[in-house]
Amino acid sequence: MLAGRTDADNERLSLRVAKPSEWWFYVRGQPGSHVILQGLAGEQPDRQTLKAAAAIAAAPAPSRQRYCPTNLRPPS
Repeated sequence: MLAGRTDADNERLSLRVAKPSEWWFYVRGQPGSHVILQGLAGEQPDRQTLKAAAAIAAAPAPSRQRYCPTNLRPPS
């Protein structure tokens, strides 16, 4: 699992590091980390791993809501 801490990190992860076979998480419309979930191609991560990646993506978001919608792009 890789997570960006800065805008530059997020850009590098999203545009240069992430592969189509990896999961990508981010919070739409708010600043926060982009998270890339790496694994074996064709392998489905378990629910706990998906929730952990979503939590990392949502953690720095300055939302006042308790629920922060996290977008994910499953492997293509």
